[in-house]
Amino acid sequence: MTYYPPAWFEERLLECRRIAPVLDNVGALVWDCVVPAEWCPPGNKRDSLNWRDVHKMKENLRAVMRSKWMHDAFNLDFIGPVSIPLHDRPVVTCYRYTPHRVDPRSNWDKFPVDLLTPYREVPIKGKRPRRSGLLGLIRDDSGDHIDLRAEWVKSKLGCVYVRVFSGP
Repeated sequence: MTYYPPAWFEERLLECRRIAPVLDNVGALVWDCVVPAEWCPPGNKRDSLNWRDVHKMKENLRAVMRSKWMHDAFNLDFIGPVSIPLHDRPVVTCYRYTPHRVDPRSNWDKFPVDLLTPYREVPIKGKRPRRSGLLGLIRDDSGDHIDLRAEWVKSKLGCVYVRVFSGP
């Protein structure tokens, strides 16, 4: 797995904020984050990976998103006064900036969106509990609870830009 220095995330975040489309009727921006596209594989590629590689991707995503969340928690002027988890139906956008098109139904946005849900441990008989969620920004990642918009954009940035809005 490729190492990404902290400056990589900062540069990509600034660039994504600059080029991401402005959306109407989505409410206020609550939080945003950039992660490497290789950590958000499409479903068909994810299914063919070794489980250790998938686990490592999830742990890397967890660490980056937690770090960004903690950084923003001390920068209250960015997050603003919102109740967490967000009520009503927040809007979550994921933009995949890569040179190669991905199938829009390939579920490449699964890992980062899963980590927006509250942290919980799911017990598995005879095994270590499975960890799920992390930030608690949204109550659930089902279509009933969020308006998810995932799009591919041709670019050489090689990242996925995740934004969470308060909702209309």
